[in-house]
Amino acid sequence: MMIRCNSIETQHFEPNLQATPTILENRSCSLPSTLCTKYYGSGVIHFCWFCFCRIGILHLKDPVKILRQGNIPRISEVWLGEKKGLVYKSTGIKPNKEPMDYQNQVIATLQSRKNNKNCKDFDWYLSTVANKIYTPSLDAQFYGLLKVKSGGCAKIAADKRVELTDCNAAQYQLHPFDRIFELTDAGLLRNGNKCLVVQTNAYVLAQECNPEDLKHKWQHTPEENLKNVWSGYCAMHVTDPDKSVSKGRQIFMVQECTSDKDGAFTNWEFVSP
Repeated sequence: MMIRCNSIETQHFEPNLQATPTILENRSCSLPSTLCTKYYGSGVIHFCWFCFCRIGILHLKDPVKILRQGNIPRISEVWLGEKKGLVYKSTGIKPNKEPMDYQNQVIATLQSRKNNKNCKDFDWYLSTVANKIYTPSLDAQFYGLLKVKSGGCAKIAADKRVELTDCNAAQYQLHPFDRIFELTDAGLLRNGNKCLVVQTNAYVLAQECNPEDLKHKWQHTPEENLKNVWSGYCAMHVTDPDKSVSKGRQIFMVQECTSDKDGAFTNWEFVSP
C-alpha cells in the first residue's frame, strides 16, 4: 500500500506554531495525517490537503517528550478527544479556559478546520490502527509497570497473589498487558478487570473490584509508598512466608510503613509504557 502526503509548509496551516527550523524541515505526517486520510479503491491513501503535519512538535530524539509545553494543549484539545485528560494528568499542565485567550482561539480555528475535513477521532485510531497497544483508562491516576525500588515488577500469579519478578522497564519498550497496573482516581489498584485487595493475613490478592470496600483502596504517597486505606499498612517487597510455594518466591504484601527505613522495599513507581 502506498502512502502519499501532500506536505505543505506548516506555516500555511498554523503560522504561529512554536518550532525550530530543523524540526520544521522534518515534515513527517503522523496522527493528524492518519485521522484525516481518505481511502480509495486503488489502495492509495491520499491525505487531505491540509495534512496537519505539525500541530504539535515532538522531540525527535526523545519521542515521549514534547519540545515546547505550549504545544501540548493544541495537540490535546484538537486531536485527543476524551483522552486529553490523561495528557493533562501526566504533564501537570492545566488548560486555560478563557475563551479570548490567543491559544484557545488558535485551538478553535484548528478544530474547525479539522471538522470541515471530516477527520476521524482519536478513539477510532486506537480501535482501528493502534489496537494492540495499551491505552490507559480515563480514571487512571497512575499507570504502567508497578516497580519496587529493589528492582522487581508486579505480576498476578496463578494463586492470585502478586509476584515480583525481573522486568525490563526499557524506556520505549511495549509492556505486556498482564504487567500493567493502574491506580484509579477512586484509589483502586487495578490489573485488567481485577483489583489488589488486602487480606486479614497481610497477603494481597487479585479479586473482583469493589470500590465501596476500603480493603481495595490505595494511596500513592509523596514518599512513593503504596498505602492501603483499610489497614494503614504499606505494600512491601518480601519473600513469601508460605512454605507450600516455591522457596524464595518474591511477592507484594503489606506491612507497617516504617519498617523499611531507606525505602528499598516499600517505594513504588509506575513505569509508563
